[in-house]
Amino acid sequence: MQSTLCEQAHDEIGAQWRDRLNDARERLRRWEIARTDQSIRHDSATNNPQLGHLVGDVAVRIEKLDETIATAADVMQTQAREVTLAAVDRRIADLFDDLAKLDNAAA
Repeated sequence: MQSTLCEQAHDEIGAQWRDRLNDARERLRRWEIARTDQSIRHDSATNNPQLGHLVGDVAVRIEKLDETIATAADVMQTQAREVTLAAVDRRIADLFDDLAKLDNAAA
């Protein structure tokens, strides 16, 4: 019974992470559309090379987190579970901080 509860909790955590990554993908997609939209094409904030680099960095980090989440089930069975949970949570929080920077630049 204990094992089933742990597995269910891990599945729920994984689902929450996947939901947040799907949200991150959608926010990044919307930002990329806005960046190329003619109405803001000449806005210096959206044509900033540093922001372009950040967009690429965020996209790569989303994919890496997706891979991490996909393999996290194996880690969940080890003693390193808490460390892994905290690390993924922190990486997702950092990702959303960078998405907020992109949102602010497009506003």
